[in-house]
Amino acid sequence: WSGSAQQGGSDCIKANAKSCGECIQAGPNCGWCKKTDFLQEGEPTSARCDDLAALKSKGCPEQDIENPRGSKRVLEDREVTNRKIGAAEKLKPEAITQIQPQKLVLQLRVGKDGFIPDLNDFSATTTTKERKGRNKSPFAVSVLSLFSSSYPFSFKRLNNHHSVDTMFSRHMRDLGNQNLMTQKLSDYPSIAHLVQKLSENNIQTIFAVTEEFQAVYKELKNLIPKSAVGTLSSNSSNVIQLIIDAYNSLSSEVILENSKLPKGVTISYKSYCKNGVNDTQEDGRKCSNISIGDEVRFEINVTANECPKKGQNETIKIKPLGFTEEVEINLQFICECLCQGEGEPNSPACHDGNGTFECGACRCNEGRIGRLCECSTDEVNSEDMDAYCRRENSTEICSNNGECICGQCVCKKRENTNEVYSGKYCECDNFNCDRSNGLICGGNGICKCRVCECFPNFTGSACDCSLDTTPCLAANGQICNGRGTCECGTCNCTDPKFQGPTCEMCQTCLGVCAEHKDCVQCRAFSKGEKKETCSQECMHFNMTLVESRDKLPQPGQPDPLSHCKEKDVDDCWFYFTYSVNSNGEANVHVVETPECPSGPDIIPIVAGVVAGIVLIGLALLLIWKLLMIIHDRREFAKFEKEKMNAKWDTGENPIYKSAVTTVVNPKYEGK
Repeated sequence: WSGSAQQGGSDCIKANAKSCGECIQAGPNCGWCKKTDFLQEGEPTSARCDDLAALKSKGCPEQDIENPRGSKRVLEDREVTNRKIGAAEKLKPEAITQIQPQKLVLQLRVGKDGFIPDLNDFSATTTTKERKGRNKSPFAVSVLSLFSSSYPFSFKRLNNHHSVDTMFSRHMRDLGNQNLMTQKLSDYPSIAHLVQKLSENNIQTIFAVTEEFQAVYKELKNLIPKSAVGTLSSNSSNVIQLIIDAYNSLSSEVILENSKLPKGVTISYKSYCKNGVNDTQEDGRKCSNISIGDEVRFEINVTANECPKKGQNETIKIKPLGFTEEVEINLQFICECLCQGEGEPNSPACHDGNGTFECGACRCNEGRIGRLCECSTDEVNSEDMDAYCRRENSTEICSNNGECICGQCVCKKRENTNEVYSGKYCECDNFNCDRSNGLICGGNGICKCRVCECFPNFTGSACDCSLDTTPCLAANGQICNGRGTCECGTCNCTDPKFQGPTCEMCQTCLGVCAEHKDCVQCRAFSKGEKKETCSQECMHFNMTLVESRDKLPQPGQPDPLSHCKEKDVDDCWFYFTYSVNSNGEANVHVVETPECPSGPDIIPIVAGVVAGIVLIGLALLLIWKLLMIIHDRREFAKFEKEKMNAKWDTGENPIYKSAVTTVVNPKYEGK
């Protein structure tokens, strides 16, 4: 059996449960802490009710959490009779078992209406097995026809007497519902009433009617479970075959029904039929196309949504229509906690016996109030009590965060049930602490009375300072390379020249190679600027000479390694590596022979210079010649142009005047 709820811890608190019984009815995940000193000062009794995880996080031991669960106990579980079709006559009907189990007890923990059945907590699930074994079953046959004469009733109706109504009345009389003497007091039975009586008497109805009434009775068949309609011939000669066919059809289907459910209890079905056919909801009640000897399973979910008013047990019965066998289920509702039965009436813990101490809290007698039942409802003067709810030199009652009840502050609740007011005067809360990265106490601590209590390895007002020095470790294993302090997981470099995550960078410092160049040169080759002071200034590292660059240490070793290439005083290149081991010792490996560049080849240089000069001279001459040609051509063109523009003949003086004058006589005609 299975069940569930849709409510979580917040709904447990919102229920404002005053007792353990009220708490477990608030939701399937709700539990009650019965630890005596569980509540903080100012917290109401209802704070004992919360979801299980929240109670544990608040310090309630698991053994002190009341969280009763539902259970199933099978009382009768006879195996279904497993026999073949041809062996029916070998067993007596009373020796045949067709349904399993037959009787069981369900303990159901209940919750509020609207719970979603998806957890195995507050409803239960069983598998009912059923085997088709009997080849005979009770059934009723109705052969209806039209009669012209009146029936011998105790009275004669003046209005129409329909054949279907007559059939209903006859069935109800046959089922013992009425006799002829009470007909004046009874109306025609309804279809629902008839269905109820047919089910109670395990009757499967076969309607044998003529063709003209087929449509009516097919509609009626849909309203009466496990019924069949057959077409009767005009002379009723096929009635036997009709009954056989209808019975075979009815016996191939199993339909489950249940008795009336108690208020607040719901039931659902899931069928596991032949050939892997599964159905839910209403179709989950039945399986079709079943042969004698087949076995089918039904999964039944019974869910309690509320407690009965009187808390009494209830019984429901489930059976297949037409079968005499049934499953009897006794429902026992879990409406109270076990610790409530262990309560101490008139306990001294409840202010001189003014209440029952149960489940870690006082349940006050009538007329008493307060967490410890210390006040009488008749004697309480609110003005006198309010004085106990004010802090010294303050006019605020319960810091404006609660109510003064019986001289004690009961802190109010917030919409976010994870946010809580507490304290004698409700002066504390768990949500007004310093924040970091948008989280209370940076997510690294617990807010108690507006002050962060940090988890181990964290400190600061918002628990935002980590004491873990791992982020400050440099590659050489030193914290901040020995040049700073680790504060809140970050290096604070004490030497202002250095910076970086581990104080490893220095913008104004020489590199490792340049820093040790002179010392390596003086120790390896006895030359350089520190040649004279080498023994005093350059003995801080261990030096090893190697034959070639291939012999130098390569990257991949545990110690940090720097490869260097520097020039000595002779302009020769020398190679070395510098590393510092885990003990802080510096090691230098130097290639014993520097690489010096060879001298220049003079002949090619001179030849090149001469060739360059000659080529440059030729190029200059060619350029000069080209410029002269261009200049001459321009001058000649200019001369030609001026020559063409002259207006007088070059052989005659334009100012010369001849001494000869010729006069022409107009009268002369050449004679």
